[in-house]
Amino acid sequence: MPEDKAPTIDITTGEVRNESVTKLYEKIDKAIDDVTDTDKMSFHEIDVALLRINHKLDQEKMRVFLQYIADEKLNSTNSTGIYK
Repeated sequence: MPEDKAPTIDITTGEVRNESVTKLYEKIDKAIDDVTDTDKMSFHEIDVALLRINHKLDQEKMRVFLQYIADEKLNSTNSTGIYK
């Protein structure tokens, strides 16, 4: 993660930063309005695009999860703790 970007969830409290979520929602909403007006996309086409976005988000979640597992495995291998 780049240094200049704050995470969406505050890891110290676990709270979601609503201003970031609202900002993303407004951008997506505007993009949907734009393609509806300019490209004359139907709701079905927009729904298919959103399904593809959800698929991409699922892929990213899996990638992050697998990276977390790999990091945990690496950290446990290098640890000299009694249970490691």
